[in-house]
This record gives sequence, structure tokens and C-alpha cells, in this order.
Amino acid sequence: MGVLASTLIRGLLYAVALLVNAVASVVLVRRLGVQDYALYQTVMKRVTRYAAGLPGLYGLWLYRYTVQGVRGAAATGLLLSLASGLVAAVVGYSAAAQLGAQPGTALLAAFASAAMVVWTGVRVAVDAARPLRVAMAVLMQRLLYSILVLVLVYFMRLGVGGAFAAPAASYTAVTILGLLWLRSRGVLVWPGLRRVLGIAWEWMRRAYVTAIGNAAVVLHALDVVVAYALSSSGVVAAFFAITNIFMLVTEAARNSFVYLQGFVLSTRDYVSAANAVRIAALLASPLLVYAAVYPLHLVYLLNPVYSWAAPAAPIAAAASLTLMIAMGVFNLLAGLVEEDGRSGRRLAGLYSVLLVASAGYLVLLGAGLLLAGTRRGEAIAWALAFLARSLIILILLAVYAPQSIRSVLYRPLLWGLIVYPLLAVLAALVFPPRSAPSPRFWETFWAVAPSAAGALLLYVALVMFVDVWARGLARAALAKLRDRI
Repeated sequence: MGVLASTLIRGLLYAVALLVNAVASVVLVRRLGVQDYALYQTVMKRVTRYAAGLPGLYGLWLYRYTVQGVRGAAATGLLLSLASGLVAAVVGYSAAAQLGAQPGTALLAAFASAAMVVWTGVRVAVDAARPLRVAMAVLMQRLLYSILVLVLVYFMRLGVGGAFAAPAASYTAVTILGLLWLRSRGVLVWPGLRRVLGIAWEWMRRAYVTAIGNAAVVLHALDVVVAYALSSSGVVAAFFAITNIFMLVTEAARNSFVYLQGFVLSTRDYVSAANAVRIAALLASPLLVYAAVYPLHLVYLLNPVYSWAAPAAPIAAAASLTLMIAMGVFNLLAGLVEEDGRSGRRLAGLYSVLLVASAGYLVLLGAGLLLAGTRRGEAIAWALAFLARSLIILILLAVYAPQSIRSVLYRPLLWGLIVYPLLAVLAALVFPPRSAPSPRFWETFWAVAPSAAGALLLYVALVMFVDVWARGLARAALAKLRDRI
């Protein structure tokens, strides 16, 4: 299967997972109080990342070794992931307790953090061995997670404890499924303790490369520490609420991009990989842009309590689209680095881009929160820092890219950052929501849904009219579909 088809299928599976997860997101943001919602998002979206940095130390090598068929790589990754999960449990419990959670809730937070971190490591091996299966696994995890959120939080009203129980159970289930897939593929085999320790030593000896990327992740995740110190839990909750849907879209695209590194590494076909980034921007633009053009409707769909933060939504949407494209370029450039004596140094330079951007993000966030005089200003300052981080990553990657492929990246960046969003803005302006937002969820939903669908259809028509490349891609897809039928 070609990279464009694989990326498209993975992207569609992740998009379905996104829609399923959006239901759970709305339930959480509407059912949990401001402090409980801030607690949940802080632990799951930020604190767990501190421990997730451990799989990050070996994840790059686990992926590359598995792609290249190195025996024992998956088993080594599993053992290291289990050890990382234990660390995550301690970190998750401590953070939840410090943020005021009851012991039972803190214990559930620990289980959720551990399960998520173990899956982070196992997922890398599954992604390398079964690229489409990992997208199916994510969809299953999101579906189970959403069902559990509906049952535990919405119907049983178990609050933040039920919220933590949902990811704990869903990540555990999908981890078991992923291990069964690896075993059926012959990837998960026990090569002997000496071999496992040897592989682990190789990875840790080269961990300075990924340590830079992990430092970037940790720095980025410290934004909540800065926000709690300089602002309040209300601003933390509002920022997570308004960016949650955007980040789900970005996550879906970024997850479909992981395949690009292995594809480029094994085929050297960076042109197809660049086109895959363009496809992701084409698909993500209408949803991100419609929410950005009508931010108050978005916030009322989530929770009217956060309506004061609506002006930050368009900035966060632009930041999410930019970050999505930047991470696609990042994986493309990482795939160009061949395994040799200098590969570690070149990858370290690539990861340094993320470190510089995260450091700048924290500085800008702190300055913005200090200068902002209101909570609305603080939310806008946070969104601006987010946008600055995304732009820094993309600009530095463009500078870092070899001269020979910059011309290849130019067109996807132009269409993804400018043309597709502009077409989406035009479509959104032609189809505004039918009425003003209402505190009642379903009234706002039916005011937005038909108009958003109309905007999507107009956007597709505009893209097909102005984009020769997209028309060719659509014709090729239809021809393949007719041949199979």
C-alpha cells in the first residue's frame, strides 16, 4: 500500500476516533467542575507526559529497530515500557494528591497514568510492525474510553474518579490487544536476557539523541506549572477546554504521520511523504477553521462557563494547524537520517528544534500571563504562546531541511498553511450557524451542524475547483475504487 493511501486510511481511522472522543470530551467539560476538570486535564495531558518521557528515550530506536526487523526489539520495548509505567503511577498519584484529589481518586489517576505510558511504548512497536492496525487500536481505545466516560461520568455521576477510570481501563485493554498483534506477527519474541539487555544498553547509550526531544516535551508540559503559579485553575481549565477539540484533530494527523518516518527511512521517497502532509492539512482545515470563525458556538457546545475565553480559540486553531504540519515535516526529515555513525548527531540536531521551541514557549507564556490584566487576556496570551511555539518549530525545520528538498516542501506548506485555510474561511462565511449560541447543548448543536455540513461541502467543491493536484488524487482514488468493485 502506498504512503498516500496508508496515510489517508490512517487519517480517516484517527478522524473517526476523534469524533468518538469528542463525545467524551464534551461530557467531561460539561459534567466536571472547573477544578476537577483542571485536575483531570493536568494529570492526563501534562503530568503523565513527564513519565511518558521515559518511553521517549527509547521510542525512536524501538521504532527504527522494529521497522528494520531487529530480533528482540519489541520485547525490550515492552520491558522498558512496564518499568516506565511504574514511574508514571508514582508521578500521577503524587500530582493528583498535590492538586487536592482524595486518595481513591489519586490512585485511579496513578492507574490511568501508568496505563497510558505503557501503551505509549507498546504503540511504537505496533506502529512499526502494523501501521494500519495501530490506527484501528486507537479507534478501539477511543470508543471504549468514550463509552466508559458516558457510563461512569454521565450516567453514574462518579465525577473525576470515573473520568480517571475510563482511560485506565481503555489503555489497558488496547495494550493487551497490541501485544497479541505483535505476537501473531512474530515480532514479540523473547530472544534471551542477554540479548534484551544488549539492545537496552544500545538504546540507552544513544539516548542523548531522544533525551533532547524528551526535554522539549517536559518543558512544554511545564506550561501548567507556570499557569498555576501565575494564573488560576480556571484559566487552566478554560485553555484545555477551548483547545481540546483542536488538539484532537492535531493528534489524529500527527499519529497518521508517524508512519512517514519509517516510510522515508525504507524507501527514500520524501515527495510522497510531503504530499501526505498536504493531504492532512486539506482534511483538517475545514473543521479547525469553522470552529475558529465561530468560536463562541464552539465554547457553548463545550461549556458556556468558559465563554469568556472564546477569543483565544481562533489563535489556538491556527496554532494547531501549524503544529500538525510542522510535525509531519519533522517525521519526514527524521526518515531522511540513515543509520550510520553520524545518525545520532543529525537526529539530535533535529530534536533540538523542539527543545528551542518549547523553551521559547515557556518564556512567552510566563511573560504573557504577567502582562495580561484579565483572565480573558491570560487565555489569549497562552494561545499566542502556543502559536509562537508552532511557528518556531516549522520555521526552524524549514531552515534545517536539506537544500535539495526545500522545493518539495514549499508547495505542501503553501497550500496547507494558506490556501486550504482561506478556502475554508470562505466556506464558513457562506454558511454561518443558523442562530446565536444557546446554553442548551442540542440547541447550539442543531444551529451549527447543518451549516457546518454545508460549509464542508462548499469547501470540497472549492478545493476541487482550484487544486489540480487534489482533482488528480480524487480521480485516481475513484479509478481504484471502480477497479476493485
